Amino acid sequence: MTSVLKPPHLAPGDTIALLSPAGPKPEVVDRCATVLEKEWGVTVRVGRHAREFHDYLAGTDEQRLADFNAALRDPAVRGIVCVRGGYGSSRLLRGIDWEALRRDPKPFAGFSDLTSVHGAIQTQCGQTSLHSNTIAMSFVQNPPAETARCREDMRRALFTSEPAGELVSATESWKIVGGRAKGQLVGGNLVVFGRLLATPYMPSPEGKIVFLEDVGEEGYRVDGALSQLKLSGWLERTKGVLLGQFTDSDPTEPGRLPVSAALERCLGGLKLPVLGNLPVGHIPNGVSLPLGCEVELDADAGVALALEAPFTQR
Repeated sequence: MTSVLKPPHLAPGDTIALLSPAGPKPEVVDRCATVLEKEWGVTVRVGRHAREFHDYLAGTDEQRLADFNAALRDPAVRGIVCVRGGYGSSRLLRGIDWEALRRDPKPFAGFSDLTSVHGAIQTQCGQTSLHSNTIAMSFVQNPPAETARCREDMRRALFTSEPAGELVSATESWKIVGGRAKGQLVGGNLVVFGRLLATPYMPSPEGKIVFLEDVGEEGYRVDGALSQLKLSGWLERTKGVLLGQFTDSDPTEPGRLPVSAALERCLGGLKLPVLGNLPVGHIPNGVSLPLGCEVELDADAGVALALEAPFTQR
């Protein structure tokens, strides 16, 4: 297994940066900061430009990049969490101060469009990170009673060095291809992850288990994204595949390909284990995943286990 760098976990009283590296949602930024300070007992430092609105982006590339690098370079900031996903994170990758993160490793949490940042953290720094719901989705936009598992799971992952253990149970999961595998977890949003191909920010597939999820993509588009990963030779070189939720995806018109059929069609012929229905993705109560850490997949038994925590003791 390739060795990875694990940042120290957070602790109450720490300062964390709340950033908007992708899409805008300025109306919830202050509420996000307030709820984090209350629930986690931390000091939240909101990015200077996190409330900006520039077309479909939370500010210009220069503004979003300035916030990101300021958080990486500030020794008082001990972790970074994101308001929301959307689009635009990949536009920042060339300008991010990866050397600052290598000098001072700190936890990074987010998902969806932030998949590109996770990939870059792994390839540029060899560091673990946390695939977790964004703060707007599970701390502000949905009722606490509907997001309790997500909130507690994210808190545990960021504030302790305890492995998550079971990620999906046999009663929840469904098998596409049987078998067992163990490897480091990579991946995230299917379409965003696939766009990293042929860039220096795409993690290598060797020794990896890839996790994929998406939202609003019909079956034929899921087919196309998975076919790209297969045609490149990337997917077959992994050790296994975990599938999360593909929400808001199935068409209402008759004759259109359901996502479940596209997944079976594209992945059923792989000679490696494939297990679906992890409670992860664009759902309010999703669990967090330790990217860069070793996970174990047993598709025959229908279970997946996280064997490591993403962050280490202080």
